[in-house]
Amino acid sequence: MYNKEQLLLELEPHKARFEAKMREGQPPQWRANQRTIDLYCIGLFLIEKFEADTNLPEDRRHRLIWLFNRTVRAEDDPFIVAANVVETYISGKELAFYYENYFIERKRGG
Repeated sequence: MYNKEQLLLELEPHKARFEAKMREGQPPQWRANQRTIDLYCIGLFLIEKFEADTNLPEDRRHRLIWLFNRTVRAEDDPFIVAANVVETYISGKELAFYYENYFIERKRGG
C-alpha cells in the first residue's frame, strides 16, 4: 500500500523546483507558510505524476486531483491525503471506494 513515506521520497527531488515555481513573480519579501508550500508542491507533484501516465483517462486524472483538493481541506496532514489519492490511483479503485472508507474511518476517529 502506498503511504506517506513513499510520497515524501518521490516528492523530495522535485521540491526545490516546485518551490521556485511558486515564488515566480512574487516580490522579494513575499513569504508563504509551510502548509501553503506543502499544498502547492503536492498539487504539482500529483499533476505531473498523473499526466505522465498516458494510459490514464483525462476525466479520471481530473477526478483524482479534485479528490485531493477537496479532501485535503479537512485534514491536518496533506501528505497522508496525497498518499491515499495515489493509492486510489495505483489500485485502480473507483473514487467511491475512497469516499466510503474515508467517511467510515472519520466516524471511527481514524
